[in-house]
Amino acid sequence: DGSLSAWGYETYGGSGAPTDNGYVNVFSNDYAFVAMKGNGSLTAWGDNNSGGSGAPTDNGYVNVFSNNGGFVAMKASGSLSAWSGQYYSGSGAPSDNGYINVFSTSTSFVAMKADGSLSAWGYNNSGGSGAPTDKGYIKVFSTSTAFVAMKADGSLTAWGSQYYGGSGAPTDN
Repeated sequence: DGSLSAWGYETYGGSGAPTDNGYVNVFSNDYAFVAMKGNGSLTAWGDNNSGGSGAPTDNGYVNVFSNNGGFVAMKASGSLSAWSGQYYSGSGAPSDNGYINVFSTSTSFVAMKADGSLSAWGYNNSGGSGAPTDKGYIKVFSTSTAFVAMKADGSLTAWGSQYYGGSGAPTDN
């Protein structure tokens, strides 16, 4: 019937799960949960500084993505809503639509459009800035603090922490 039960450390979502039913999916990060109903409405619980509160109150969401302490919800139109405490990039998500996927490091996100263009936000030293500005990317990979984007021809672009893969990507394809 889509009802939920939670257990574990109370502050990080072990209690506070919604008591109604009709949920079709649950998403998590290190400290909080988000449950989605069939109409795409969201309910969050857990640590308030990590997305346990602040979820959007409208409906129509089709997917939720997370990093260590934040969430990004996507609608069918590809519009995004992000929330968390500031440390986990709950603000700064692009306000346009057309996004098809979202990827994360520990404290940053990058969203991809169908044309392969990328928009990144979050902490600069973990890939929140420095994303390539051209188009044609088909995949994105991440470590805890760096991203690598791949084009169809196999060429790679890296950004984020140089110590964790944000620089030094091969230049041949």
